[in-house]
Amino acid sequence: MTPLRFLFIFIFLFSPSAYSNPFHQLDREIAEVKTSENISALAYGIVDDRKVLWHRAHGHHSVDQRRPIGLDSLFRIGSITKSFTALAALLLEERSPFSTKTAVKDILPSPPFINEWPKHPITTEMLLEHTAGFSDMSKLEFDYPKRLSLEAAFLLNPQSRKTIWQPGLHSSYSNSGAGVVAAIIEAVSHMRFEQYLDELIFTPLGQNSATLSPPEPLYKHLVRGYDRDGETPIPYWHQLYPAFGALNISTSDMLKYAQVLLSDGRYSGKQIFPEQVIARLTQVTTGLGRTIGLEYGYAKGLYHFQRQGVTFYGHGGDADGYLSFLAFSKKINRAYFI
Repeated sequence: MTPLRFLFIFIFLFSPSAYSNPFHQLDREIAEVKTSENISALAYGIVDDRKVLWHRAHGHHSVDQRRPIGLDSLFRIGSITKSFTALAALLLEERSPFSTKTAVKDILPSPPFINEWPKHPITTEMLLEHTAGFSDMSKLEFDYPKRLSLEAAFLLNPQSRKTIWQPGLHSSYSNSGAGVVAAIIEAVSHMRFEQYLDELIFTPLGQNSATLSPPEPLYKHLVRGYDRDGETPIPYWHQLYPAFGALNISTSDMLKYAQVLLSDGRYSGKQIFPEQVIARLTQVTTGLGRTIGLEYGYAKGLYHFQRQGVTFYGHGGDADGYLSFLAFSKKINRAYFI
């Protein structure tokens, strides 16, 4: 059982009266899984809407640099980045005439995709909910060895952003959609995507560790990613579109985000983000299911899943050498990041 899976089960079943030291039991069992699965380092925490309930870090920054990690050590969180991208788009809608329901072609004069159904325009909502009709990125795009500007990245393989069915119908995971959202944010805000996230999200929430660029020097700031054996280093993955999965951030800063999602935009007694914006992150608004009233599925950078009748919202991340997961449930007033 992976630590992500175990932590989820523990949070759901947690009962203060069941164990004298439930968090210590959790930590012992996670440490055992770390050893059995050759996981070189992990950090995690559990919060409610007001405070951090528990957090721990195990392992070292690298197998050759035997410096213990902490809650402030940088990890790559992969596709959880999409939640920040979605939040950025919704904040932009809150602060400007821009609407996520507007056709992208009315925002970007030359949209970086091919829509075979021009009578059914692609919107930002569809890009965020993976209902634009794209397949996923090509191998060329996934494996491209260096970062490019958004304009250059879109030129690499335009066919990967060609609709294969009518936009707005089916949810099919597509990483390049986040890249298009980043281009929209830049066009409307007149700011670089990374700068927009920093000014509108990272700084207000005090996430000083957050960066979409490779931290330098890597060996000092970033926990090293390894293959399944826990010994073979994996090179830094320069995502072609940073908006889909390039965020590097500490566990302590991610616990702030977990708490702000759980508490409707509040953190440390302050309303950091509008309550209605946080609510919209979990609302499905496109797709065939939604047309018949189904509100369950992939929303905006967060998706729904259930455990024993309790609905959770969250997202996983995979960034070559790293795994992460973020989830929260208002019903049981718990959120976690690992």
